[in-house]
Amino acid sequence: MIEQSLRGPFYGKSLTDIRAMVDERSVLAVAVETLDAIERTQPDLNAFVHVDRERVLADAAALDATTGQRGPLHGVPVGIKDLIDVAGWPVTSGSRLLARRIAQTDAEVVTSLRAAGALIVGMTLTHEFAFGGTGDVSKDGAARNPHDLGRMTGGSSAGSGAVSAAGLVPLALGTDTGGSVRIPSAFCGAVGIKTAYGDVPSTGSQDLAPNLDTIGVLAGDADVAWAGWSVLTGKPVPEAVAPTWSWLNIDRVPLIDPAVAALVREVFDAASDDATAEVSLGNWPEMRSVAASVMNREAYDVHAHQLDERRDDYEPSTWARIDAGRRVSDEQYAAARAQQAAWRQSLIDFLEPNQVLVSPTVGVTAPRIGERDMTVGGHNGNSSQIAANLTVRWNLAGFPGASVPAGEIDGLPVGLQIITTPGQEGALRAAIARVRDVVAPRGD
Repeated sequence: MIEQSLRGPFYGKSLTDIRAMVDERSVLAVAVETLDAIERTQPDLNAFVHVDRERVLADAAALDATTGQRGPLHGVPVGIKDLIDVAGWPVTSGSRLLARRIAQTDAEVVTSLRAAGALIVGMTLTHEFAFGGTGDVSKDGAARNPHDLGRMTGGSSAGSGAVSAAGLVPLALGTDTGGSVRIPSAFCGAVGIKTAYGDVPSTGSQDLAPNLDTIGVLAGDADVAWAGWSVLTGKPVPEAVAPTWSWLNIDRVPLIDPAVAALVREVFDAASDDATAEVSLGNWPEMRSVAASVMNREAYDVHAHQLDERRDDYEPSTWARIDAGRRVSDEQYAAARAQQAAWRQSLIDFLEPNQVLVSPTVGVTAPRIGERDMTVGGHNGNSSQIAANLTVRWNLAGFPGASVPAGEIDGLPVGLQIITTPGQEGALRAAIARVRDVVAPRGD
């Protein structure tokens, strides 16, 4: 559980509750309470990197003055990952290289949020250039997990995970290239929805690996997350459709804590009424290798013009990860992209309409900040590798998915990952709702 002192005004609130807060009071009053909560918790969580109180209050007053039909997110405070442009604000990708950068225009997704009536309240901390699953490497330090301030939030949408789970804002944006929406959602206890590749425009967002990157949402409430998903994609919130449940066989996947796997399996069995099949999908280490080839080479291509000249301005671990792409040859990259396309199509052909695949989101609960070398399930690994172990392959496929809370182990959240094929988000929505119904009575 998150201590009362770290909770914001939206902790435990539904979309209906939040809309009532705005209607019964005012956007300005809600904005003041939001900003006060951010200021109060910032020394502990270090989740925001920029908040412009004067501008936020002016924007709130302007929303109160609007007449006519209100947008679906009217007055809803939203945090934006420090990777996505908000005009007039510093947007630095968590790096000293961009420490003085001021965005000139809103990213396309921010324009969509404003058109829907959202109140943009600040920039949330990102792992440097979004290249890490731990959330504790940036020029701004480490974001801290609201369940335990000594623990990682996960990354790279680190601050967005913390602030949505703690209820400081109802909704936050993240990006997901190898799990960066789902990992912090799992570690912090939020709902995170990864959009299908190509469903959300990336204009105005810093690239990591353009053939894997997606923009998604993190929220404390699933209905809030779906409202955000709808605004970003330009599609109606999907009608819930009864899913066909399948458990993703992870018996041969290393670096998974048996206690995490057991808890997620228990929730899955209850949600699916045990009427399920197990699915095994291909060579897991090979898929990870292909994803790494695509991600590393594309990250290197994005940064090649400055990687050597400005080496000292990168955090050392970020520089080393990006530099690894230098060793991926044109032939290796082309082969990896061909394999990516082949796997995507084979999975689309294999899976049935409305079929959902379930696994843990991450095989561990949140490690301690700065922890790197870990032994999990009898295998040795790196915490960043472990964080993306079960998520990155779905970026390779480009499928939509989500992480939803499955309970806690020793006071730390565990995430349950749900994946489906593009266009089957109605099944994803129904599955998320069913898991919430199963988990909520336990009081986790």
